[in-house]
Amino acid sequence: TRAKAGKTSAGPAKLDEVISSTLAFLLAFSCLHRENCAVVIGVAGSETAILYPRKGGESSLSNAVHDQAEMGGKVNARLLRDGVRLGVTELIARCAGKMSQQKKEAENQSADE
Repeated sequence: TRAKAGKTSAGPAKLDEVISSTLAFLLAFSCLHRENCAVVIGVAGSETAILYPRKGGESSLSNAVHDQAEMGGKVNARLLRDGVRLGVTELIARCAGKMSQQKKEAENQSADE
């Protein structure tokens, strides 16, 4: 998408570009062999989280494939996309909250001095 927009590869990528590229890679990886399994781990600031598969719910590892296990199982692309995007959103919110709290604590310490 960066090449289509006339952008060079230099410079930071937008979060949406990174997510789209990651999803494309994961879908290609899962298509190579039905027994492949992918786990997406995200890092933001000092926070780390497993973005996919989600813990419990519809996109948990046991529900991440939509074929029977004895048939080999295929990755459900919608659950993969939704799980990664939700995980990224939660991770960024957690990181931003922690950074805001640290900033307030630093301001309080400087006001006390």
